[in-house]
Amino acid sequence: MRVVIVGAGIGGLAAAVALQRGGVETLIVGRAAEIGEVGAGLSLWSNAINASRELGVENKVLASDSVVGRILSQTLTGRHVGVTDLSEISRSAEAACVCIRRAALYQIPLEKLPSSAVRTGMRCIGFEGWAAVLEDGQRIEGDIVVGADGIFSVIRDQLDGTAEPGYAGYTCWRGIYHGQGVLPERTSLLGVGCGSQFGPWPCGAGQFYWFLRKNSSRRGSKAKPGSPRTSAIIRDSQRSGRILQLDHRLLEVLRNWFMGSWLGKHLVERTFRELILYRVPTPQPPKA
Repeated sequence: MRVVIVGAGIGGLAAAVALQRGGVETLIVGRAAEIGEVGAGLSLWSNAINASRELGVENKVLASDSVVGRILSQTLTGRHVGVTDLSEISRSAEAACVCIRRAALYQIPLEKLPSSAVRTGMRCIGFEGWAAVLEDGQRIEGDIVVGADGIFSVIRDQLDGTAEPGYAGYTCWRGIYHGQGVLPERTSLLGVGCGSQFGPWPCGAGQFYWFLRKNSSRRGSKAKPGSPRTSAIIRDSQRSGRILQLDHRLLEVLRNWFMGSWLGKHLVERTFRELILYRVPTPQPPKA
């Protein structure tokens, strides 16, 4: 049996590893030219770690040294709200909670697959029978076609053209910060207030994944690492010595978090200068 998987994201890679462990030949068709730095960080709760155990990659995930044991909750002004102890969840589920950089997570299933099992730079536009049809007219034949091509899936759209994603009502910015001593060991933070949520999470190797979610009635734009638009923004910022001007409202919100402490001034502004900011309109999955 041969299974063709459309989509080389985490879902597609995990499906390929699972099928391979069952002795099934798989071929992944990915749209991107290569599988590399995508997104920022990802929190994996105990159920996801249990799934990684079934895939035979749990030790690799835990080796990222980014286990999270508790979440501190605070208000906009820094007032302590509470602590969420994740140790009980981990004990009952017999698995830890982890935050890991997406690029590192991609590499874990990739190491389990032969290089011949992944083809990149191939844009799928649909399927015919048991074949994935590519933009150039090529057909990738198999016994089963699996659609793992994300929320804007062409496979799902062909199966059910009425399934349209709906805007969730908020926008999320994400980034990676390099630095030590940001938070106590195995601790993440959740700040809430004024229609916003902000949180840095340790993701291993002295790095922190941070996000800001803000209620918004309008859609944002997405700056992709390596894209011409992103490169132009970075070049302009370097020439002028200014922080990337992707959204003035974002900087204003973050400068005010916890009365101008390192959370706004250092964590985020340094991210602006060194990497890139993602401003992603968060869609809801289509209703079944």
